[in-house]
Amino acid sequence: MWKKFCEQDTNEENKLRMKYERRFRYLLRWNITNEEGLFKKELFDKQHAISLTRLGKYLFGYMCATSNIPYKYIGDYLYAIEKEKPISKWRTKGETLFNYLVENPVKFKLDKEPMTDISEESIKENNSIIVFITKFEAVDSVWDKMLNENDEDNSTETMSDTEYNPINDMKQYFEGIIEGIDDNYLGKYYRKEHIKGGYIKQMASGIYTLLPLAKRVTSKIENIIREEMNNIDSQEILMPLVATKKLWDMSGRYDSVGSELLRFKDRNDVDMVLSMTHEEATVFSLLNEATSYQKYPFSVYQIQTKFRDEARPRAGLIRVREFTMKDAYSFHTSEESLNEEYDKFYHAYENIYRRVGIPETVAVASDTGMMGGNGAHEFMLLCDAGEDKIVICKDCGYSANMEVAYTSKYDISSSKEETLTKIHTPGIKTIEALHEFTGIDISKMGKAVIYTRLDTNEIIIVFIRADKEVNETKLRNFLKVDDEKLVPRKEEKEDNITYGFVGPKNLTKNAIVVFDKSLENEKSLVFGANEVDYHYTGLSIKRDIGDVEYIDVAKVCDDDYCPVCNKKSLKIEKGIEVGNIFKLGTKYTKMMQMTYADENEKINNPIMGCYGIGVGRLMASVLEKRGTESAVNWPASIAPFDIHICPIDYTKNEEVKVESDKLYSTLKEKGFDVLLDDRKKSAGVKFKDSDLIGAPIRVVISPRNLENKKAEVKISSEAEANIVDLKDLVSYVTNKHEELLEEVK
Repeated sequence: MWKKFCEQDTNEENKLRMKYERRFRYLLRWNITNEEGLFKKELFDKQHAISLTRLGKYLFGYMCATSNIPYKYIGDYLYAIEKEKPISKWRTKGETLFNYLVENPVKFKLDKEPMTDISEESIKENNSIIVFITKFEAVDSVWDKMLNENDEDNSTETMSDTEYNPINDMKQYFEGIIEGIDDNYLGKYYRKEHIKGGYIKQMASGIYTLLPLAKRVTSKIENIIREEMNNIDSQEILMPLVATKKLWDMSGRYDSVGSELLRFKDRNDVDMVLSMTHEEATVFSLLNEATSYQKYPFSVYQIQTKFRDEARPRAGLIRVREFTMKDAYSFHTSEESLNEEYDKFYHAYENIYRRVGIPETVAVASDTGMMGGNGAHEFMLLCDAGEDKIVICKDCGYSANMEVAYTSKYDISSSKEETLTKIHTPGIKTIEALHEFTGIDISKMGKAVIYTRLDTNEIIIVFIRADKEVNETKLRNFLKVDDEKLVPRKEEKEDNITYGFVGPKNLTKNAIVVFDKSLENEKSLVFGANEVDYHYTGLSIKRDIGDVEYIDVAKVCDDDYCPVCNKKSLKIEKGIEVGNIFKLGTKYTKMMQMTYADENEKINNPIMGCYGIGVGRLMASVLEKRGTESAVNWPASIAPFDIHICPIDYTKNEEVKVESDKLYSTLKEKGFDVLLDDRKKSAGVKFKDSDLIGAPIRVVISPRNLENKKAEVKISSEAEANIVDLKDLVSYVTNKHEELLEEVK
C-alpha cells in the first residue's frame, strides 16, 4: 500500500513558516523575472526603508544557496526574525542555526576579506547588503559584484578547478528555490523528482537517507551488479567501514590523501579513519591468504558504505560524502593476467549500464589520481547535467577525460619569423589588455602561468600560447606532484618576478620552466620581456631561446586535432562519472608487503586491479538521463514497482475496490512488485504521484471502464494509454512487462 513520505506538517507554526517562505519566493521571483539580476541595488531602492528583517531574509537566502543549508531552515529563520529573536539564541528542535552555519561554512575563496560587521550602521555605511556573519570564511566580494554588473571583477572566478560565475550560478541556485526544491541540495543539475516523489531526505550536507522508493531502486541495482560480478567469478566479501591509521600508514596514503579522508580517535585514543576506498583493507585481509602462485588470479568485491569528506557536496546523490559503492579488487601474477581480468570487468560494466537503462554510457581514458597505477578508464554517461568534461572524436571514437585528453598538433598561428622588438606597454598586465593595446590576435601571443610546489617550495613557470589554458592534472602528472601540493602562485614582491610581464627571454628567476606543445613551431609571438611595462613582439623560441623540450600540458578544445585519426574533430561533451576501473600494479601490495611464491619459489608482489561503481550515483544518473520535469521514467529492471494500480473512487465504489484488490493479489502471486494506491485522493493527485513513482506500467480501474468490463493500461514510455478487457488484463500486463525487460537486457 502507498503512503506518501515527506508530507508537510499542518500545525499552526509550520503554516506560519510556510507563509514566510512564500513571501521570500515572491521577492526572488520578482527579481529574476524582471531580469534585474540577483540582489542588485536597484531592487532595494524600489522598496521602503530596509529593515534588518528584510535584509536578513535576503541574506539567509544567499547563505542557503552558497553553503548548502537545507531549504526548510528558511521559514524557521524568517519566523525567528519576525519575532525579533536574536540569531545567536534561536533554536528549533534542539539545534542552533548559528552553530549549524559555523559547522557548514562557505568554502569560496575570492579576492577580498569577508565583512563581519552586520550592524545596521555598517550596512548603511557600505551601501550594500551584508555578506556574511562573524566567524565565517565567506564570500563577500561576490555580493559586491552582484550590486554592480559593470564591475570588471564580475567575471569568472576559479574555485577547486571548477569554473564559477557568481551571478549566473546564483541565478540557477535561486531558480531552484523558486521551483520548490526543499530539504535538499539546491544544485543546478539535480532532478526535483527525487524530492517531490519522496525518494530521499537530506540529513546533513552530502548525507542522505534513502526512503523506501529509493531503497527499492538501489536494491535492484545492487542485484544487477551482483549478478554481473558473479558471472565473472568475482567473490563477494564485506569489509569494515572503519580502519586504523596504521593500515593507511602502510600504504603511505594517510599523509598523502588530503582532508577528504575523515580522521578521528576512538575511546582508547587510537587514530582511526572512515574508509573512502578499500585498497588497504583488501590487501590486509588477504595478506596471508594467497602466498602461492597457484591461488592466482582471483578477485573479490563488496557493496559497502564509504565516506569521503567532500569539500563541496553537490547535485544531490551525484556528489556526496557518505555513499554506497561496489568496489572490486583483482590479484594477478602477470600483466597479461591483469589485462584479461580488466577486460572482463570492462564488459561487465557495459552490461550493468545497459541493464539499468543507460546504454549511452561510454568508457574514456582517465587519470589514475590518488589511486595510482598505470592505467584507468572512467565510464561516463553523456548528459547535459554532467559535472565532468569528456573529449570525444566524432570520426574515430577516441574518448578521454578532459584531465588526460591530448591533441596531435596545433594550427600554427605565426609561421613567419619577424624581427624581435621590445615595445613599451605601460600598465598592460593582462592578455586582453595587451590585445586591445597592440591589436595583435591572442592566438599569436604567449603567456606565463606561475605555480608553487608546496612540498619543495619551488616555483613552476608554464609558458603556453595565450589562447590555451593549462591542464593542471597533466602538469601535476609531469611534475609527479600530489594534487594539493601544486597551487597557483600569488604575486609577492620578494619573488623578483615581474608579474604581468613574464616571458622566456631574459628570465633570471630560478624556477622550473615548462614549455607547452602549443608553442612548438611558433616563430613570431608576443611575450613578456621580464621588465616592468615591456613586452617583446616577434619572439621565436627556437631562435631567441634555443632548443627546449615541449610538454603537453594544455587543455584540449573543441575542433582540436584527434590524436588517433589526426582529424580536426575533437568535441567536448558533458558527462556524469558512473564507474571507474584502474590498473594499480604493485603499488599497494609492495608497500603493504603482500607476497607470493612463484613456481620457482621466488618471492613476488601480486599485481592489482581495482573496479568501482557508486550505487546511489548510478540511480541519480539514470534519473538525470531518463527523468523529465514532471515524471520519472524508470526502466523496468530497476523501477521501485513493476505495476502501479490507480483505482478511481477506491473508498467510495465497492466494485472498484473489489477489482483493484483482486488484481493486486493476482499480480503479487505472480511475483510482481505491485503498488496499490488506496488513498482517498482525486484521480489527478494519484496520476501525478504515479508519474513521480515511475512504475513502467500503470493500471487505472475506474467506475466508467468497469461498466464495460475494461481497464486502462498506461506504459510510461508510451504517449497513449490502452483500454484492455478485464479478462485479458493480467496476461496483457505480464507480456508488456516482459517486453520492457527485454529492452534493457
